[in-house]
Amino acid sequence: MELNKKRLLDTLCEMIRIDSVSLHEKEMADWIETYFKNRGFDVYRDEAGKNFGSNGGNLLIHVPGTMEGEACASTLTSTPYPPATALSRL
Repeated sequence: MELNKKRLLDTLCEMIRIDSVSLHEKEMADWIETYFKNRGFDVYRDEAGKNFGSNGGNLLIHVPGTMEGEACASTLTSTPYPPATALSRL
């Protein structure tokens, strides 16, 4: 499988344009959810943000495995560090 560098760069630039500072992550979470759902993955979102004053929540994306063996999990954050608005990152 060959890496499509233009698509990767275009996707990264699209994500960078989205404001996603702490407690205001919903727009980025919406983008991520749509991105994976459009590619056929199951996406689940909880309401954990409500407990912390955030407009976002946690996403769980199920990516089916293709090999035998135990499942694994990974985590990431959609909030940039240090926090920045999209305009300051351009």
